[in-house]
Amino acid sequence: MAVDNYIPPVGPCTEVRHERACIKVQKVYDGRRTRICEIRQFDATPPVPVGVGPYIVASCEIVPNSDRVISTSIVPIPGTMPPLAEVTATVACDAEFRVIDASGIEYTFTREVAFTVTVILYTPDPFMLVQAEIQCFCLDACLEPFETDTDVVVSCYFGAFIQIKVHAEAELCIKEYGECQWPEITTQSPNPCIEFLDPEVTPFPPFNLPQLQFPTDA
Repeated sequence: MAVDNYIPPVGPCTEVRHERACIKVQKVYDGRRTRICEIRQFDATPPVPVGVGPYIVASCEIVPNSDRVISTSIVPIPGTMPPLAEVTATVACDAEFRVIDASGIEYTFTREVAFTVTVILYTPDPFMLVQAEIQCFCLDACLEPFETDTDVVVSCYFGAFIQIKVHAEAELCIKEYGECQWPEITTQSPNPCIEFLDPEVTPFPPFNLPQLQFPTDA
């Protein structure tokens, strides 16, 4: 037996008074997305010592939540209409490397992986804010480390998805209607067991059980 949970519709708001209200929001004017894939070299000394090779890169992983913006800049392009600018952002993440030497000793170190991107964006105000985001990936395609006189050098391929936006604080004017005095409603349903257990309301249904052929049938 179904329980009626229907909620009747609420009528329109009867409040008609309205005023102007202004709210401040971040308005994005332009943006670009780009992807980069490059091989990067890193000095692994220290902690990896020189003279105990050959070495192998056991793993390369991006440190979680290490993405960050290092710097941004806006350089307007004179004479452009609409006004354009060269927007530059340097973003980075951290990569953790595990290197193993010829004796099987493992070394772990972390290095910054930075990318600098310049795009041309619509910038009506040269003092707009720049928002940059990066998702960085180590592609697990590392070359065999090599030694110099003083260093062990690790080379790995990195890919990055980068998004750059220019935005400014803008004011939006809207109509403010105040708070409506909505009627109070109830969604509480009656206990369905009250009706189910009442034989006057819910009679016991016939089952039409088959006749047992033998007393021992179960």
